[in-house]
Amino acid sequence: MSIWDDYKTSVRTRINVKQDRLLLTERQWKLKHYIKIDDKCGRYLWVNAYCPNQELYLWDEEVRKMTDEELTAYRTKEKACCSSKSLFTATKGKEGRRVTATASRNHTGHC
Repeated sequence: MSIWDDYKTSVRTRINVKQDRLLLTERQWKLKHYIKIDDKCGRYLWVNAYCPNQELYLWDEEVRKMTDEELTAYRTKEKACCSSKSLFTATKGKEGRRVTATASRNHTGHC
């Protein structure tokens, strides 16, 4: 029996999580240095009823602590990915003035 058998919804905000349990996205678990146990774990859910994309959610029993090698690889990947992103991208108009500036600080690490 899977922990997901109790939940028929595919919208995260409709799942009540007990206080002693954690239901986080794969990205949130990685930030805590946890990784999913296998590829069969988790379920893709809509973050809320209005969100245009789905995220992989995992219960605390579906993850394990990263090994030192996995943690090193994860940090290396994150560092390489984020260091290649510039914080601001400017577009110049015909007169050479800056017309728009777009911040890309909201990088989520899904590269």
